[in-house]
Amino acid sequence: MSFIISDKQHLASAERRSDYKPFKVSSENCQSFRIDVNFGHPLYTSVSDIFAVKCGGLHNITLPVVPDGCISMAFYGMEEEMKGKICGVIDEIKKIELKPGELLIVLKFQPSATASILKDNASSLTNKVYDIKDYIKNGGQIVSAACKDLPVPEKAMLLSKLIRVRMKEDDSSYLIRYCTDRIYEKHGNIKVSQLGTETGYSERYLGKVFEKYVGVSPKIYCEIMRLQNSLQKLADSSNHEPLINLALDSGFFDHAHMNRCYKRFLHCSSGTLRKLGFSCLDYNKIDPYLYIN
Repeated sequence: MSFIISDKQHLASAERRSDYKPFKVSSENCQSFRIDVNFGHPLYTSVSDIFAVKCGGLHNITLPVVPDGCISMAFYGMEEEMKGKICGVIDEIKKIELKPGELLIVLKFQPSATASILKDNASSLTNKVYDIKDYIKNGGQIVSAACKDLPVPEKAMLLSKLIRVRMKEDDSSYLIRYCTDRIYEKHGNIKVSQLGTETGYSERYLGKVFEKYVGVSPKIYCEIMRLQNSLQKLADSSNHEPLINLALDSGFFDHAHMNRCYKRFLHCSSGTLRKLGFSCLDYNKIDPYLYIN
């Protein structure tokens, strides 16, 4: 099977790329691959991040997946037997388990980017996972590309090109792009009414837009952005600020507000996570991220 794609088909849009890059947890037992998404990349303005890891050593590893407001495509398995899944936005922590030698490639999409490839509103995909072969037209070709014998960065680029071909421009996506960028810029500390004033749309209409493009309400998306911002600070070993200061800097009202958010999304307190890292979690009680619904 050949994969010929013209330059015209996969050139990235000249639209500005969002600054948002989701927090992800690394593992010492994984080999990480550098996947650059620079200007000219086929998914330059469509993805928040692309990353790849390979399980090293002799034992299985478990990677936590933190809520980040992104619909994702994940390709995983032994390199010549990869599976492909499309994963909706999650509203609580999940896990990915890899066996020795297995590769994982994840593409995390901007909320404005996936409407053209979804069968229904993004809310129909929230907390759900589907096989790309069944969900996307000619999805088998995309998964076959993941199985090709290529260096991982080249494989990720090939996947990006094939996915870009299936994406259509959506003229109405500017609204969700504006709203999600504003929420990110304000660390999640912005009211839906203010977004309505700035855009000229009602709160009810904005809720429907988020249902179509994101999969969660504007309020929950704001909470996820606060969580993401605080995790970036919490993971910084040079940051010794008290948790109350970290909470305020991250868009929370106080430390208690931040802890409620952590217990809802991560099932632990911010203090415990800061002290012990993600090893503090009971992974037996966390659902798999790539489980087919």
